[in-house]
Amino acid sequence: MKFPFFISMNMTEFRRLTLPQKLTELYLSALFLLLPLYVHNAYFDITEAKVGCFALLSAVYVLLMPFAELKSGDSPELKLPAWSFLLYAALGIAASLLFMGRSSLLSPSSRYQGVLVLGLYALSFLFVSRHGFFGLWAQTAALSAFTLVSLYALLQSFGLDPLGLWEGIRAADRGRYLSTVGNVNFLGAYLSLLLPLCAGFYCRTRNSLLLLPLALGSCALLCGSDSGILGAGGGLLLLYGLTAGEESSHRACGAALGLLGLSISLYGLSLSRFGLLSLSGAGRLLYYISPLLSALGALLWRRGKALRRPWLLPALVCGGGAAALLLCNLFPALVPASLRDDLVFSERWGSDRGRIWLHCLELYRSFTPLNKLMGGGSGCLALYDRSHRLFPDAVVDSAHNEYLQILLTGGLLGLAAYLSTLISALREGAKKQPALAAAVFGCALQAAVNIAQCATTPLLLMLTAVLCA
Repeated sequence: MKFPFFISMNMTEFRRLTLPQKLTELYLSALFLLLPLYVHNAYFDITEAKVGCFALLSAVYVLLMPFAELKSGDSPELKLPAWSFLLYAALGIAASLLFMGRSSLLSPSSRYQGVLVLGLYALSFLFVSRHGFFGLWAQTAALSAFTLVSLYALLQSFGLDPLGLWEGIRAADRGRYLSTVGNVNFLGAYLSLLLPLCAGFYCRTRNSLLLLPLALGSCALLCGSDSGILGAGGGLLLLYGLTAGEESSHRACGAALGLLGLSISLYGLSLSRFGLLSLSGAGRLLYYISPLLSALGALLWRRGKALRRPWLLPALVCGGGAAALLLCNLFPALVPASLRDDLVFSERWGSDRGRIWLHCLELYRSFTPLNKLMGGGSGCLALYDRSHRLFPDAVVDSAHNEYLQILLTGGLLGLAAYLSTLISALREGAKKQPALAAAVFGCALQAAVNIAQCATTPLLLMLTAVLCA
């Protein structure tokens, strides 16, 4: 019996897996299918709904895995990236219990990234890094959810809401909550993970069925935040560098890029015809250059040959982007006013992220030497902000930069351990699993301007664990 969709996997192949591998494959399939799609009371409890979904799936998995390992005798050794991640989680848990007490168990003031969730992250990572390989069932589940999430975001961009997720929400706030993921920034994080993953699978298999989620996800980038465009763009660049050394993959990259540009052009034209086009700075830039992306993709597809230096194009794009950003900050008067807040760094940059980051650094400077090493625990930023208010109408509970947030909650040691995990996992997976490596890199890149939460962070961590396997 075969399971048709993007890729098939028959039961004979599944039976060949060890029991821990079977459970891990089922866990990853359930997590990537259910977590992005699960909602309870629309957007009014979206964060709690995602926390509950992740906690239930992960608790069942980590409780079953020790018995599965004992029964099968399959107990591989942990690699260095997994040890680094366990150290990161242990430091975060220890700091939370020592300095924040019982309030850090769930830590709603830190987007529920408290002791219990950190513990589930650690145990799930432990078992997935020993037995995970992101097989065909998990791939199909991930791409199915990606298709549905992207499609619903596009429907909402035209004012359609068949599930009634916008009921009770002010019209002015509807643009902030899209699809079944929730906050528009969380949707951006999800797209930065799944769009490079989908493109990577297409480059590997050339399966035409993958073009549908690829087209829908490309359009959904315009619905999401700037962070999603940043992450997806970085992930796709890395994917090109990893696959352009082989002719058929190089041509497939061109086809994927051409489809991305064409989809964005047509979608943007449709929105503007309905008078609904209201894009961020990065969204406008992406829309304007989409015809160029289509032309470049078509050229690569028609004349794509294996490259001796596949890193040359990504390096030129990154170098050119960095040079342009530097010039914008050296000569801000030359930058159009509509793009100034996006390209010129200041306290207002990135919806006040500049001010928030300076505020977080002030908290870190106030730490004791011990806190600087192991952090202040989950919820420490919200506690600090209540007595040192940055905004009169809101409590700052997140640094809006996951690495700065880890520095505050897990200290310098925790941040070093987390970065070690990411870098080691990417080095391990770059040659063997380019699609997964590009997805992890894209999501890790957008994390520099986004928030850790249970809608997308578990997906990033489990793909990272698979790269460590």
